[in-house]
Amino acid sequence: MRNQGRHTCVFDSTFKGLGINTQAFPGAHFATFPPALIEPCILASTKPNDFVLDFFFGSGTVGLVCLSHGRRYVGIELHSEYVRMAVQRLGIFEPSVIKVAA
Repeated sequence: MRNQGRHTCVFDSTFKGLGINTQAFPGAHFATFPPALIEPCILASTKPNDFVLDFFFGSGTVGLVCLSHGRRYVGIELHSEYVRMAVQRLGIFEPSVIKVAA
């Protein structure tokens, strides 16, 4: 699969080998991981109410998995368009998003 002719995405074939299909949603960027890929990692490495830190928050898939399993999260994202996407996807109250740089 091509992303604007610049990058080749190998995620689709890798996920299918694990029995996990990619799950796009409207507006998502090309590297959106399916929740089923992230879920086992979060469940195996955390307990309810633990924090998960995601340095590349993107569209918020890690936050979505955390919310569905009683974990808390801190997401860090450089690109404002992905921050807006995650806010909308997760139903976050906008003032709870802290902006450090413009």
